[in-house]
Amino acid sequence: MSLIIIALISFWDHSCETNAGIAYNNNIFAYSNEYIQDFMDQVRPYRFPFETYDDLELSQNISLLLRNKLINKHTTTFSIRSRIRHFLINKQKDYLSANLGIRQSFGKWAVKISYDLLPYYLIRYYRDPNGTGTDYAGCRVDYHEITGKVSISPSDKINFHFYYSRIDEKYHNPFAIYDAANNSGAVQLEQQVSPYLDLKLSYTFRASRTDTIGIDSIEDSPDASYDQHCPMLDIVYRRQMLLPVEIAIRYAYKFRNHLSDIPTDLLHFGRQDHIHDLNTSISFRLRTGMKFKCSFEQTWRNTTSTINNSIGQIKNYSQTKIDGALILYY
Repeated sequence: MSLIIIALISFWDHSCETNAGIAYNNNIFAYSNEYIQDFMDQVRPYRFPFETYDDLELSQNISLLLRNKLINKHTTTFSIRSRIRHFLINKQKDYLSANLGIRQSFGKWAVKISYDLLPYYLIRYYRDPNGTGTDYAGCRVDYHEITGKVSISPSDKINFHFYYSRIDEKYHNPFAIYDAANNSGAVQLEQQVSPYLDLKLSYTFRASRTDTIGIDSIEDSPDASYDQHCPMLDIVYRRQMLLPVEIAIRYAYKFRNHLSDIPTDLLHFGRQDHIHDLNTSISFRLRTGMKFKCSFEQTWRNTTSTINNSIGQIKNYSQTKIDGALILYY
């Protein structure tokens, strides 16, 4: 495989970007304030088989693009991307993800197909459904995502993008009852307002359905199925100051309506989630082929339930992440 990539790099147009960064995350397991306080006070400590709820996160990203004109002098682009995350203390949260994609341009429109893999990802610790009340296990999942994208450019300053994604969530035992299939569709408008300002406005709908195949008693099993609506706004501003500077702001709002019709399913029946995500970043081009980027991300979730008044004490959370990265590209 490496020999094929070397040969393609030698004869095809290509570009590469790599970055290394460090981030502080104040709530890596997305726990509620009540759970964090219990962790600090060592209340039922068997629920928290880890040393800290915050951590430093080391990141390494690599992206390679290979281009050639294979169809009627239109550009074909192959992309290979990988992400590696290392946590300083909570090493069980380490993960590696990969992406493969192919994009074909046809002038004013283009199509792209990509595949993402995130294996053995640790979400957090939950009570082991096969154990006693004091047995907790890491909930790990494999994410497989296939995405199709169609882009249309009616002018040099306006682009429309249409997406469809199929995401399969395969949970490791003892949490296989949460296996889910997700179908997602999105539309995005991208406009260059001025030479200095770009705007992106998008909307995504996601339907997640729990996979009940192989479950002996559906009535006694949790149903984490939901429908989700997500509008999002991106603003990117570029300016020449002492150095070329790019400032980006992103806000996304997710409204998740859970669909469980099992009244004994206290964590899902009659539940709604309101999830807000705000990300701001600023990057400086230090020299040709080198940038430095720092970012601040704030995420918070508010959960309500028609039957479980204490759901917020379990599911509400806020998370802050501060990141700095050096980016090399050519």
